[in-house]
Amino acid sequence: MFRLAGRYGSAHRLVLLGLSAAVPTLVTGLAEVRGLDTPQQRVAVVHASANTVGSALFLGACLRRANERHATILGALGLVAVGVGGALGGHLSYALGAGVYRWQTGRRPALPVFTRQISYR
Repeated sequence: MFRLAGRYGSAHRLVLLGLSAAVPTLVTGLAEVRGLDTPQQRVAVVHASANTVGSALFLGACLRRANERHATILGALGLVAVGVGGALGGHLSYALGAGVYRWQTGRRPALPVFTRQISYR
């Protein structure tokens, strides 16, 4: 939005802030992968890959900011990549239950199974 409003400096600083948060986020995510089961680990690898590609595209947009068209295209592609990564992260947490009930004691509840009963009357 800053870029569309002509505030290129603000857009650049905001992307740099996001990129500075990417490294510690990646490190903590990698530390948590060991505690996941195999289906969760598969999704986590694709989630991390999508976010890494998105971060690389945003970095490319920062480095190419002298050419506004290239920077905008790279930034848009980065936004798509981190959007996919975010959707996979949501799926990992909410649908697959990654990290849920990790610190609680006692019996872990079963994940809900969503079924639809159809009546043929």
